[in-house]
Amino acid sequence: MSFETRKVYLDWLRNDFVKLGRNEVYMKEDLAYIVGARLTPISWLSISRETSISSPHTSQAYVEDLEKLFVVKVLHLLDANSKIMYRKNKKIHVTDPFLYDTICEYVNVKPFEEDKLESVVASHLARRYPVYYWRNGSEVDILAFVDGKQFGIEVKTRSGSWIKPRHLKKAIVLNRVQIPLFLASLDCSPI
Repeated sequence: MSFETRKVYLDWLRNDFVKLGRNEVYMKEDLAYIVGARLTPISWLSISRETSISSPHTSQAYVEDLEKLFVVKVLHLLDANSKIMYRKNKKIHVTDPFLYDTICEYVNVKPFEEDKLESVVASHLARRYPVYYWRNGSEVDILAFVDGKQFGIEVKTRSGSWIKPRHLKKAIVLNRVQIPLFLASLDCSPI
């Protein structure tokens, strides 16, 4: 992507944040923490401790503004009984791969392809289904809530095993070759 295109993305983001009455420095620090966390579940408190934002409530407000601007998608923890755990740590995905690369360059954090691929899958699924994540000893990258049931999606870029949690009836593992086919089929049929 050209420098000019990246500049347009950043100018859009900065201008929208200023229009919301937000501090650009705090926005940059939030974004740096989010992409630096590499999709590890994080809390509002951890963001406020690692940035110059002094309040977890302010951190939450900034991330919620980023979500309203479609820059990030927040995934809440969903337990085995389909209860949303709002007070637990959240996974925060950057919704667009070009925006992810631009943000990484802007905040001087190395981009990772596996994070980008998982975020692409999460943001596409979020357009059609409520999405969450699950973690309890093992992890499910993305849980889509389809027809009242949990459907697990694990995104793998390296070979290795993944053990499906017992409470999931349906789950799939996607590699980088399968991701485009899976995403293209979302509009054609339910999962």
